[in-house]
Amino acid sequence: MSEHLAPQKPPAHRVPSDSYALVRDGVTYHPHAGEWVEFAGDSSVADMLLMQRMLAGSRELAALAAMNAEPEQQFERFGPYAATIIDLCARLARVIVAWNWTDPIGRPYPNPPAAADLAELDMAELGYLLRRGQVLDPNPAGAGSTRSSAASAAPQPNRATRRRRG
Repeated sequence: MSEHLAPQKPPAHRVPSDSYALVRDGVTYHPHAGEWVEFAGDSSVADMLLMQRMLAGSRELAALAAMNAEPEQQFERFGPYAATIIDLCARLARVIVAWNWTDPIGRPYPNPPAAADLAELDMAELGYLLRRGQVLDPNPAGAGSTRSSAASAAPQPNRATRRRRG
């Protein structure tokens, strides 16, 4: 008789948000100091494709801005990029299993966040979550993966894990 193993899922990875900073009028603020986010899951092929779409869109928008394109032209080109950002929010909502972030006036966001809650964040906050929730695979030969929050690696979004919200 073969012994059946129960599925063993890795635990969620809690990441402190103390390092998130924004500079306004020469003053550095840490609006999420003392707050944290818990991520579950690993990167998928779909995540890589989504990130590729986001990077391509951001490069195109940056090129338009550098050419001093008319705002109407920039806005027209933003459409596909906006859809990608919405997709990123949906993916992040699936992998953020808990957090204690607060909005700009200190009110807690819903826990766990829905995609609509993540869409309320500014682009810097969204980018921070993507970087902090990244997954690194030091074992490309398939010996298993190890989660890390090293911010210096190339950003990789997390895989959407299936879980029910209740």
